[in-house]
Amino acid sequence: MTTTERKALARQSVTECPPHQLRRAARYVAASADSPQECAQLLDMLGLSAEDGRHPEDLHGR
Repeated sequence: MTTTERKALARQSVTECPPHQLRRAARYVAASADSPQECAQLLDMLGLSAEDGRHPEDLHGR
């Protein structure tokens, strides 16, 4: 399985999770990472993005 295929599979699994769980997971990773680069790598490996950690109101503006 290629890296691209693994990422697509991870993202597919992530999309099946409720949004509040995605936010919690992304925020946990961000809080645990030692650097922004490590955070980005970990989120990517899990099929998450920085946007997954944001609250919906933050994404659409208040």
